[in-house]
Amino acid sequence: TARVSAFGLALLLEIPAQALEELAARAPRLATVLAQYARTRLLASVMRMSELFSRLTEEEHQKLLPLFDTELFEPGEVIVENGSHNQRLYVVASGGCQVKNGEEVLAVLSPGDGIGEMSLLARRPANFDVVAVERTVALSLSRENFDEVAVNHPGLLAEVYKLLVQRENENQALVHDANDLVV
Repeated sequence: TARVSAFGLALLLEIPAQALEELAARAPRLATVLAQYARTRLLASVMRMSELFSRLTEEEHQKLLPLFDTELFEPGEVIVENGSHNQRLYVVASGGCQVKNGEEVLAVLSPGDGIGEMSLLARRPANFDVVAVERTVALSLSRENFDEVAVNHPGLLAEVYKLLVQRENENQALVHDANDLVV
């Protein structure tokens, strides 16, 4: 998700992934430290690139990181089901998803995009399915933590609400366009 450039003399140490995995298998403490480091980097990257968190300071990002869980979805797995009462806010960290109405694809979601914010914020059932189209890692925030964050970080709530209004307008336009096709 990023390009790294050296602007001067740099010493780079490279450890092949297989060697690192073998070492971590032999040293559980190292595996724990590496997993924690990877999770922290992933969360921080998503916080920086997601529109949802754009109004928050780096200090606020750091306070939010521990509240998120990391979830893995396999291709075809439903993340949010149409008609369900969603209890989590998801943010795509890697991979991709589709917002679907039956077999019709309404939107494609990529890293940084939010999932489930409409039903979570409006406290009503989800209008569409959200399905992973490839192996997808998502950060998730429970409703309880979302409510707490909304109170303590009104900037995040404002971004989620802005996205809610934008998506509702887009959905309304889809319905309007479909009605124009009916003869």
